[in-house]
Amino acid sequence: MQLRPYQIEAKRWTYKSLKKHSRTMLQLPTGAGKTITFVDITRDYLKWNKKVMILVHRKELIEQTIDKLFRFNMQCSVIQRDFLYKHYAKVHVASVPTLASRISKGRMLPKDIDLIICDEAHHSTANSYRKIYEYYNTAQLLGVSATPCRTNGEGFEDIFNDLVVGTSVSDLIKIGHLVKPKVIANPLSFDLKTIKLTAGEFNAKELSEAINKNITFGDYVRTWELKAKGLKTVVFANDVEHSQKIVELYNKAGYPAEHIDGTTPKEQRKQTLKNFATGKTTILSNVGIVTEGFDVPEIECVQLTKPTTSLSLYLQMVGRGLRPAQGKEACIILDHADNVFSHGFPEQDRKWTLKGKKIKKNEKPQYKIRDKRTGKIFERNQLPEHLTDFELVEVTANDARIKYLHKLISVSRYKKFKIGWAWHCFLDKYKIPTAEECKSFERIAGYKIGWAKHQQRKFGLIK
Repeated sequence: MQLRPYQIEAKRWTYKSLKKHSRTMLQLPTGAGKTITFVDITRDYLKWNKKVMILVHRKELIEQTIDKLFRFNMQCSVIQRDFLYKHYAKVHVASVPTLASRISKGRMLPKDIDLIICDEAHHSTANSYRKIYEYYNTAQLLGVSATPCRTNGEGFEDIFNDLVVGTSVSDLIKIGHLVKPKVIANPLSFDLKTIKLTAGEFNAKELSEAINKNITFGDYVRTWELKAKGLKTVVFANDVEHSQKIVELYNKAGYPAEHIDGTTPKEQRKQTLKNFATGKTTILSNVGIVTEGFDVPEIECVQLTKPTTSLSLYLQMVGRGLRPAQGKEACIILDHADNVFSHGFPEQDRKWTLKGKKIKKNEKPQYKIRDKRTGKIFERNQLPEHLTDFELVEVTANDARIKYLHKLISVSRYKKFKIGWAWHCFLDKYKIPTAEECKSFERIAGYKIGWAKHQQRKFGLIK
């Protein structure tokens, strides 16, 4: 199997990093082929007569990794209940909980591992992972993740020494290896700031109560009928009850839908996923199952009914629908949970880092929304229903300045002061205006064209 050019480039920089730092994290977007890339790295290490251990945290990922290894003509041993462990194997695929447990119990484990590859490495800060890294402290460590960030702001500098950032979602869309997301926002009718945070995420109980109290569940189906009817759809629900109710409504409306969650029996889960993949069911609603390691390129719609503070989870959810398939030009994202307003568009460029960040309550980028057809800008609480064809305008410190200027203008008119009073008060506070503020004041004050340019020259904003 041939790697794509961006995968070859990512691998080249990874080897450079590992040679210098020994503990490296590689970032590649969801859909960029992370598994293929690290399996090819595994093949190289085998050629060099090295031993490799691949860490995964869920059974579905174990099966996916084994499948990819077989496709590269590599055999492996599996460290997981119900699998036969072969101590002499050159490649081991290990369940993180199982391996951490066996380390604690002093069980027989593979020796002389040269490279540990950790899939979904944004989970690496958990104690179970740290136990494994400490046990194999002489091995090189390669973490692989689409989203090297944590909801609680915790960094990775105490685990990894270097970060290799691969290609971006926007670049993958340009070259046809991902499809463009088309976001349709149906804003929440309640304020997420009223929901308490627990371990950095919305408190499950409070969020569930708010959804049940404020959301008309039938809107999920009606929006889908209007914007994505008949498309293979995966739904991300808030909890089991929420998901089951959504499935019930879809089935009642005549659209085949099924539900899975972490408690779904193994054989039933397997059959449900098969039904969805083969087209027997059109809608698959889930709770925490298909966010990682679930590859069905034919998905044409992702319905987000679960609000999250986690950028990582948001991108994982949306990423389920961005893989290309024959005849597929885009993926419709039905956002009923304000996720796009909290985290931005899936394809926008992001700056990844190993450094941590102190997160304050409800500290997220805030956006206004511009309707592309009319140019009108909406506040979050002013949005029309089923808004589509829009762009996000990030709220910055400049927005606070403009609001203050407008407030001064209102005061001057109310008190019948000359309009220039507002401008002088504004300059008393901020000293130097921006070019846009000069233009805005000229327009609002009704000054002749040219006043703004005069002010811009006066403050050295233009020559």
